[in-house]
Amino acid sequence: MSEIKLYQDPKTMEAIRYYTDPLLPTFGNKSASAAAAGMASPSCFSRAEVQEEIDRIIQERLENSERTVEYVGTYAMDAARELVSQMSAGRELEFISQEEIQRVLEASGPDEGKKLAAIVRHNKTVLEAFEARRKAAVEILRQQIGTPEQRIKVDHGKSSDTMLDALQDEQLLELSKLVSEEMDSRKPQEPKEIPEAEVDYL
Repeated sequence: MSEIKLYQDPKTMEAIRYYTDPLLPTFGNKSASAAAAGMASPSCFSRAEVQEEIDRIIQERLENSERTVEYVGTYAMDAARELVSQMSAGRELEFISQEEIQRVLEASGPDEGKKLAAIVRHNKTVLEAFEARRKAAVEILRQQIGTPEQRIKVDHGKSSDTMLDALQDEQLLELSKLVSEEMDSRKPQEPKEIPEAEVDYL
């Protein structure tokens, strides 16, 4: 029933659209979304049915994203083969040397311009093939070793966050205690005193 009332309120629905569309500058901004929908205030976002509709849209978007990832994943191997094949694209092509170009320029005849244009097109093709191979190689390396941003978190001189930063003080103390006990257990044990054997003297 609240859904029927909600869809009978076009301005509220428009405000929801402005708020939930990531391609719009009003995305995630209740005041801006309400203003863009022609509303005087963002009070509509305090209504339960509006929040339910926003949650529904977000959930639907997440489900669609998961399905998209699964669908794209079925073609991952084909994409990898295509990427690797690009590394050999135009490998047999070579640039026409400057000396050869100079000979064409010095040659006389009606075909001189056509030959020069052909050389320019050829070298352009070789360069494009080279760029394709380079991009493929860079992408393969990036996927294998990760980008610098993935491997190193730079925070303007501040130490990068670790898993320990998320722990509470009590958890850190407990962890410290466990580590201390583990270190103590690894220390070499002092040999126990061997009791003297009782000997019967004859």
